[in-house]
Amino acid sequence: MLQLELPTETRSVSLARHRVHEYCVGDDCAAASTRGGTAAPGVDLLQVVALLTTELVANAVRHGGGDRVRVTVDCSVGGVRVTCSDDNPAEPVVRHVDADATSGRGMALVDVLADSWGSVRAVTGKQVWFQVGGDA
Repeated sequence: MLQLELPTETRSVSLARHRVHEYCVGDDCAAASTRGGTAAPGVDLLQVVALLTTELVANAVRHGGGDRVRVTVDCSVGGVRVTCSDDNPAEPVVRHVDADATSGRGMALVDVLADSWGSVRAVTGKQVWFQVGGDA
């Protein structure tokens, strides 16, 4: 299991994406990420994990409040599950934006590309998670 605690800064988005991707290409996670899932044929599940991690962390940096974002990756679930925690208790919202909008598609991507996702209120803030591969 990988656990990251990052500052609530824009640079943390790319740092999280790279660290999660590096972790997932390891033997245990790479094997788990190839099982099952609803991604279209030919879609690399590790690329989906990297993209959706980017979206969750970007939302946490932009809307999460607090000074830290926490990311956990668990490959023991038969697929890859990424959880992002922040200090804002507000639930994530899947928005449908106009084609010319420059933002607002993050949770819509999670909704379409993840095999499952959800959010849970925490003692402080919330945890938003997604899973790809396995029996999500």
